[in-house]
Amino acid sequence: MQNRKPLDLDDITDLSRIKVKFNQHKNRILNTKTGIFNSIIALGKELKIVKEKGFYRPYYRNFKDYCINEIDISWQTAYDYIKIYFFIEENKDVLPIEIAKTIGHRSLKLLVQKLSKIEEKQRKSILQNITEYEHYNSIKNRISTFTHG
Repeated sequence: MQNRKPLDLDDITDLSRIKVKFNQHKNRILNTKTGIFNSIIALGKELKIVKEKGFYRPYYRNFKDYCINEIDISWQTAYDYIKIYFFIEENKDVLPIEIAKTIGHRSLKLLVQKLSKIEEKQRKSILQNITEYEHYNSIKNRISTFTHG
């Protein structure tokens, strides 16, 4: 059995300061993550309009060339953003945007990919139970109970 030195008052004060700093940075990170979500949704919306209306056609042969050469993103990324935007719009009655914007790009991409493969009732059940800042692994585990993978 190790002899542990009891914490003195200075150690407790240092731990309290560390906890405050930890929480300050965590909150800044989560707020930035929400900002990224807002940008992804805005990008998805604009890219969807450009693609559907063909606004790229006077300058580019196809949407892929437009994305790569004009916007400097891969066409796969552009489609991911469009799919996420469409998914959010389609499901805002069961997954409020205030919650959706806290779960992050990776979780939203997972939802887009997996939920199209399950029944509407199960999809709604999954979406209604997502909580603010819910972790990717938690969402993935919930989906796997319906999709087996």
